[in-house]
Amino acid sequence: VINAREKRVHINTSDIIYIEADGHYLKIVTLDGEYKLKGKIKEFQTQLNNNNIIQVHRSYLVNLDFVYDVNTKYIILRNKKEINIGKTYKKKFKNNYQDYLLYGSL
Repeated sequence: VINAREKRVHINTSDIIYIEADGHYLKIVTLDGEYKLKGKIKEFQTQLNNNNIIQVHRSYLVNLDFVYDVNTKYIILRNKKEINIGKTYKKKFKNNYQDYLLYGSL
């Protein structure tokens, strides 16, 4: 449950496609739409109860369930959104994504 624009919204973490940090706000993109709320990406990630949502860039968390394709610089999600893979997150993302592909979840 999040407080987005003065209303409480229940979001299943399995419906989250990605989360983008934008200044002091987070944009949560889900199957049902987008929600904006005040917060920090690290704090929000610790509150999530979904290991498949991982940080891939200073400003992005992605849900591995929605990854369509990966190359050396970008993650392409099923909604066609391209997200840069940050240098500091590249190795961890690669390991997590390999585990995800092998075992179906983290």
